[in-house]
Amino acid sequence: KERSKYERKVNQREKEEGLTGMKYGYSKMDSINNKNYYNLLSEYYLRPYEEKKISEKKFDEKSKEIFDDLKNILELFEGKQ
Repeated sequence: KERSKYERKVNQREKEEGLTGMKYGYSKMDSINNKNYYNLLSEYYLRPYEEKKISEKKFDEKSKEIFDDLKNILELFEGKQ
């Protein structure tokens, strides 16, 4: 049973994405506080995720790879390549 005109059951696509229950369209801003601010977040941010652990060495390698990629992009914009 819907409790308000802004409430609906999740649709088939959302069920396929793992969502269940009801969706709500609006939140009254005067009812948002530091204990329930998460009500403003999209369900995208509340979905469970799988943690992928990596070693410190792998982290350092990936960080360097990202740094090098960003450096190359910056050099492209500065006309150094």
